[in-house]
Amino acid sequence: MSSVDLSSLNEAQYRIATDFDQDLFVEAGAGSGKTFTLTQRIAWALSPGSGAQGKPFIDDLQQLLVITFTDAAAREIKERVRSTLRKSGLYEAALGVDESWISTIHGMCARLIKRHALDLGVDPSFSICTPNEAENLFNRAIDRIVGSRMKQASTELERECFEDLGYMGIVDRVEGLIKVATSSERGFESISFPRAESLEEALIALEADFVSFAELDLTEAAQASINQCLNAFKLFHEELQAMGLADLSGDRKVYEHNRAFFDSADKLIAGCKLPRASKATAESLSELRNNLEHCRLLVGLARYRRYAPILLEMAQEIDRANLAEKLAVSKLDNDDLISLALKLLETPDVARAYQGRFRLVMVDEFQDTDIRQLRLVRLLSSDPQTVLVTVGDSQQSIYRFRGADVELFQQHGASIDKAGHIQLNTNYRSHADILSFVECVCSHPSVRLQHFMRLEPNPKRVD
Repeated sequence: MSSVDLSSLNEAQYRIATDFDQDLFVEAGAGSGKTFTLTQRIAWALSPGSGAQGKPFIDDLQQLLVITFTDAAAREIKERVRSTLRKSGLYEAALGVDESWISTIHGMCARLIKRHALDLGVDPSFSICTPNEAENLFNRAIDRIVGSRMKQASTELERECFEDLGYMGIVDRVEGLIKVATSSERGFESISFPRAESLEEALIALEADFVSFAELDLTEAAQASINQCLNAFKLFHEELQAMGLADLSGDRKVYEHNRAFFDSADKLIAGCKLPRASKATAESLSELRNNLEHCRLLVGLARYRRYAPILLEMAQEIDRANLAEKLAVSKLDNDDLISLALKLLETPDVARAYQGRFRLVMVDEFQDTDIRQLRLVRLLSSDPQTVLVTVGDSQQSIYRFRGADVELFQQHGASIDKAGHIQLNTNYRSHADILSFVECVCSHPSVRLQHFMRLEPNPKRVD
């Protein structure tokens, strides 16, 4: 008989622990007791009365999927779940903790791949590459493919591409394409090389964004910075009018003609130095920064649209060769784990096997999720009977360097019904004076901190 004690939970924590009627989007501030709350939710889900007709919401831990982003966090959640279940009298459930699906997202992917390794042509006893091993295998694949293609260039366009870009130029471009594909939801299918006209339209739209931003209440320094950007656009238009613009699908002469256009576009992007954010402009500045980075990527892709088929083909060939190099030595890296898990879950037979496999899906540190990880989560929680809980704090995002996008956290929140939004904003860790100091700093106009969550001190704290 379960005796889960929820009396120590505050109102927001209690809702998270007991609400299985809808997906939840939880914004959890630092020190707000989120791990404790999640363990209480798991214990309550296994308790009679949490589900329909007085039954538990889940029959056992095999119907639960908990994803976090570090091995240490996964171990902590497991141990705290085990302890909570024992204290609640759920001894049989506690025995299943070690075999439960509580892990990092890469650990979950590895488990999926091992289960279906033979279908994927993967050694079930594969291990994870060290960063040095991964880099060496990748460089080996690049040298082999690019070197071979340079020697065997069979068409005039291919020879022109190698002559124009050179060995290192080719390597730089294909590495960039592989990086974009790896961080995109649809891999290489997500990549397109825009026409020069499309790029011009994107730059004009970017200019309109700068004009709109200039109309905000800016500091003198920010206004000067934006005026400098607008002057860069003015110079770009003057150069564009002088040179004209030709279609990139044309011959070599047309391509040479457009070099000047791309040089001007590169100079324009480089000349757009964004000001520091203030409390009033932080959100608009973030959008402007994203649009600027988007145009920077478009310039790079449009410049080599003429060589797009060759560069994409080489990038895909290198990507396949790199995977083959790793499989030959029974190694995979973290990107492979995500890619192969997605491949599995998008295979009809496997997708059916996991449809509704998990009744309760919980994702911790959701602010550090990238687009492909989000797709994995959605595939595993797509059954109507599955309840998804995502927990995060945009202020604590630390994995942008590896593709995590805190905007995905906000966008996902917008997709969840407002009734499912909960804030854990009581801090149980710090003194009230510390919290006041943090609020003072993070609310200052010179600090670029979006979506700041004000944390309340624990009203029961005694110092």
